Amino acid sequence: MKKTIQISCMLLVLFFFSTPVLAQLDVPFEQFITERIEYYKQLKLNALELQKQTGMSLRGTFDNYGEYEVMGYDGNRLYIYATHNSGGAITSRTNRLYSNGGRGTSLTGSGYSKVAVWDGGKVRNTHQEITGRITLGDGASTLSDHSTHVSGTIAATGLYGDAKGMAYQTSLTTYEWTNDLAEMTTAAANGLELSNHSYGYLTGWTYGYAGNPYWFWFGDVGLSTTEDYGFGYYGSESQEWDALAVSYPNYLIVKSAGNDRGEGPVPPGTGHYYWNGSWTYSTATRNYDGNTLGYDCITDRGIAKNVLTVGAVSQVNNYNSATDVVMSSFSGWGPTDDGRIKPDIVTKGVACTSIVSSADNAYAIMNGTSMAAPNVTGSLVLLQQYYKSLHTNTPMKSATLKGLVIHTADECGTNAGPDYQFGWGLLNVDKAALLIQQDMINTNVLQERSLSQGGSYTLEIVANGNEPLKVTICWTDPAATPLSPALNNRTARLVNDLDLRLTYSSNTYYPWKLDYSNPGNAATRSGENNIDNVEVVTIDNPVAGATYTIIVDHDGSLSGGSQNYSLIISGIQWPTNRFVDGSGADWKGSLPEAAHSYGYSSGEYIYSGVNSDERTDYNGTQASSNNDISEVRFGTDGTYLYIYAKMRDITSVDYPHLCFVVTNGSSTQSFIGDDSRKNNTNGGSATPLGASGQYGRLIDIHASGTSFPVIELYDGGSWYAPPTGDHQVVFSTANDVIEARINLTDLGLTSSSTTKISLMTAPNRVGWNNDVDATAWGTEDNTNGVDVMTPGVSADNAWGRDLSDGDVDQFATVNLASTPFPVELTKFSAMAVGNSVQLNWTTATEVNNYGFYIETRNSITEEWTTAGFVAGNGNSNSPKEYTFT
Repeated sequence: MKKTIQISCMLLVLFFFSTPVLAQLDVPFEQFITERIEYYKQLKLNALELQKQTGMSLRGTFDNYGEYEVMGYDGNRLYIYATHNSGGAITSRTNRLYSNGGRGTSLTGSGYSKVAVWDGGKVRNTHQEITGRITLGDGASTLSDHSTHVSGTIAATGLYGDAKGMAYQTSLTTYEWTNDLAEMTTAAANGLELSNHSYGYLTGWTYGYAGNPYWFWFGDVGLSTTEDYGFGYYGSESQEWDALAVSYPNYLIVKSAGNDRGEGPVPPGTGHYYWNGSWTYSTATRNYDGNTLGYDCITDRGIAKNVLTVGAVSQVNNYNSATDVVMSSFSGWGPTDDGRIKPDIVTKGVACTSIVSSADNAYAIMNGTSMAAPNVTGSLVLLQQYYKSLHTNTPMKSATLKGLVIHTADECGTNAGPDYQFGWGLLNVDKAALLIQQDMINTNVLQERSLSQGGSYTLEIVANGNEPLKVTICWTDPAATPLSPALNNRTARLVNDLDLRLTYSSNTYYPWKLDYSNPGNAATRSGENNIDNVEVVTIDNPVAGATYTIIVDHDGSLSGGSQNYSLIISGIQWPTNRFVDGSGADWKGSLPEAAHSYGYSSGEYIYSGVNSDERTDYNGTQASSNNDISEVRFGTDGTYLYIYAKMRDITSVDYPHLCFVVTNGSSTQSFIGDDSRKNNTNGGSATPLGASGQYGRLIDIHASGTSFPVIELYDGGSWYAPPTGDHQVVFSTANDVIEARINLTDLGLTSSSTTKISLMTAPNRVGWNNDVDATAWGTEDNTNGVDVMTPGVSADNAWGRDLSDGDVDQFATVNLASTPFPVELTKFSAMAVGNSVQLNWTTATEVNNYGFYIETRNSITEEWTTAGFVAGNGNSNSPKEYTFT
């Protein structure tokens, strides 16, 4: 029997008008947005009139916490928003950025507030997991499980561990989706950097719409009776968000890919309803969403060029290869109609635990790209927060952040490179954070540049040969003109066509590209990509030490006369100065003068080694000279402890460790080592570091597994990184020097402390892997035993070495109160004099000041060289003026 839905057939008096589509925004952005907002207001009025005359519901829920709302009606199409419904942090490696996560950071989102959520209703802001950190951005009054779940995935504290959000201490502003475009524009103008949108228009098949137990098809039968043209179509909604991104280049919009893949009645031809001015019953056979193979089922704003579109996979506990990533049964696949790669990225969206709105302690498990998107958004909060902490609070541009997560994504799928299922791969926040760290060593890693009409950019890089050489460009492309609705119009929507390639010898390497006509085929890299506004060149096995040339140029004309873009590089050799700066200041090789001058303040400690005093590698695999100290100096300015170490020969930054133990002044012993057990050589005379409050910290300065220097501290319980901004360190293989500074408070010291500092070095022999690898620490005499440090393991941990056993290289007592730097600088200026630069400075006081060395820095090699010396005034309490040309 024919099924019907009770909808009255009445004459509809509605106000229809043409959609204002603008050709690449030939009017000002503000006018464009104003016109679009007015257009949506009229669509909503039409929907309200439709409700009045037919009795149809404008808002409701699906099963499994899904929600929908009729946003408008244009006389032909109903515009209906619908939602795209602990392991997430593991899957995306976001937990690596937490305290003791292994990345050397302690990021939580605390203090970050430039992130927002638009969703289906009011967030339960009184929930125990988010109370005090949610700002309700509008007048939403209807509580929403979905909105609350999404917000918790970003920001929940983790009182219930499985529900811990990615940025679990961030502050979040939430909005109902009703006026999203207007609210997003205002928020972006006020500095918003990230927003999450886990919803989209109903497209293709949906079951249970408006509470009716039937299938509904939302396609336009005038364009196709079998497939909804909305899948892959770049429409006015995509244009709006692209325009918004161009106007606010620091604002990245994160969008769920949708859950449409495979939707439709079984068998095909099952009775259903479709919209044809009213809901009409039909038994016509129509394609499943995504057709037979599942491709082409992402819609509306998820098609936009400048958003980050997110797909959903199952939890990945330990990524080893692409086969570890299992696609969900629902996540939307690309391509877009013009063949662009969507989704951009994937992460966990299956069996996600978070908070819901039914009570202040309510939780639920949901599935969907709705859950995957906030996993990404919360993770990007930490990446943006980390970058800003190293760049004087300046954020990455949205193109940089998007390009970074694409560049560092882990391989997924059966073929190398991107595909239309997983996009560029599985989000890997740890790898992205590592590149941010590496950018502090080599500013070539992350670049934000601009290309002018007719211009090109070239850069020579040297491959390290240990990993693929990978280069990515990403740009915020101008909004394109929507084409007339049609099924799979292949006209490219790219406006400014930048091109990336690498050359070496006679070889040219091109970016990855997919073929929309054969969506299941492997990506190719045999020519230019004229479709995507993200391009990635990967050289799988580069020649170690070979120089490759990056070329960025463009085809055609550039709208606006130029195009900003971001450049991300990995797999290259580092400069001879290896530098990590905890605060972002330009401190490369520029320790305060007293740390490496010929004059020393009273109480400052200097250790001069001898050639026979070598730290030999216990297994003979590395040159002992890598760990031979010729000189060590300590100093303080009342805030930092400064360390200068001259090594006999650093052949590689991967080898030396500098290890110090500082005490808080009441210690009667000097020692080196970790919290320990008494089964090691000479253990009976040693004292564990963590055994008494009289001991301070163990400092370890070494190169990490990716050849950049780090400082780690040990307090008797665990190893950890000093707080961001509290430490700086530079390795120079050219000068055989290691320089560092660290805040005294991180060492348990004050400016009036007296501390004992014990010193030894060791090569980095077998790596650092907490609870797994044992790192052997060399001594002067192998026969006296090798100290073994295995953090987190109870057996065979090293005992602290007392001076009596002869294996501590050196120690000294340093009175920090009596080691001020020799000058108090009150003025400093520089001015051009002909072809020279004249420096002028004034000191207020001087203490035992031998003088000033003037150093210059080569902008290419980043090496410092001495340009001259100006004698000081010894001891002085009156102003002294100096000049040097």
